[in-house]
Amino acid sequence: MSHQISVRRLDKLDGTLRSANLSLRWLGLICGWFSICELPPVIAQTASPQSGPVGQPQGKWNEQLRWVPVHADNQVFLLEALVYRPSGPGKFPLATLNHGLPLPGSHYSDLLRKRSPYELKAAAIWFVEHGYAVAIPMRRGVGRSQGHFAEGSHMHGSHDDLVSDGKATASDISNVVTYMQQQSFVDPARVVVGGNSAGAWGILALATDPPKGVVGVINFAGGRKAATGDLVGAAAKLGERNRLPQLWLYSANDKLYDPALAHAMYDAFAFMGCACRAIPAISGHQIRGR
Repeated sequence: MSHQISVRRLDKLDGTLRSANLSLRWLGLICGWFSICELPPVIAQTASPQSGPVGQPQGKWNEQLRWVPVHADNQVFLLEALVYRPSGPGKFPLATLNHGLPLPGSHYSDLLRKRSPYELKAAAIWFVEHGYAVAIPMRRGVGRSQGHFAEGSHMHGSHDDLVSDGKATASDISNVVTYMQQQSFVDPARVVVGGNSAGAWGILALATDPPKGVVGVINFAGGRKAATGDLVGAAAKLGERNRLPQLWLYSANDKLYDPALAHAMYDAFAFMGCACRAIPAISGHQIRGR
């Protein structure tokens, strides 16, 4: 089929992910993966947030706001994170879902501040229904998280090379993983990290030096908007250092990373344990619920 990149068997990720049939098991996730939902009223507004959970878990999926402490530049910042989990004491495997970035525009910091973890709620619920606890963090400078944005804009990275940009993204993600592994309802030895766009590029960087207990990553349309040669070259560098099984998903009509570029990135990454597949989507860079 014209939209298919390639499919390679993902046998298992230390017992956490099993995909005897990628087409059926994962398409349910992908069809709701980055669904942009109507955002509910702002949860538990706190003028001066304190580290840790806010209030009690609410509703069918035990929704709860948490302020996650991260260490950066010799300071501690609190990141906004929306957490869901199945009912019961656990311990549950953990999935973290990590956002992309807005396209370049005026007042970019304002665009970042408008982002919300509810954008990834549909994907989170899929994981909860399959027995996972889920954390959706907003990185520094995004949403209501403290600190200054450290990753540059989508079009222009803040570092000399794209690998370093990925590592800047990975820093906050790694801190969130470590924090969540310490929660009583989480199994710290069974963690999957997923992301979209720049968030997915960050998890490819995280996979070069993952926190203990992370057993695999899911890359949905990962990348940074950059020259094709630079992006492919950076993918090769990340592939050389990769330490985790990976599932890559790119859609055929993605206007940022088209099939030719996705092919080139995957071939450069050259990791035999990675499974890649592109599927038709309503919106090429985000796959919405159907």
